Amino acid sequence: MLPAYEGRLAFGDLAERGNRAGLARWITGRKETRFHELPPARPGTGAPTARWTPPGQAPGAPD
Repeated sequence: MLPAYEGRLAFGDLAERGNRAGLARWITGRKETRFHELPPARPGTGAPTARWTPPGQAPGAPD
C-alpha cells in the first residue's frame, strides 16, 4: 500500500468516483499486491459494499 500512498496524486481528486475507481484498479491489478491470490467471494456471502464519503460531505450526498 505504500506505493499507492506515494503515487496517490497521480489519480487526482479521490473525492471523484472515477479517480477512486482508477486507484482501486491500479491496486488490485498489480501482482505485487497479491490481490489475485484471494479466493473469489461466494455469491450471497459478501458484506454490502461500503460507500466512501469524502471529508466534509454528508453521507449519501451525490458525488
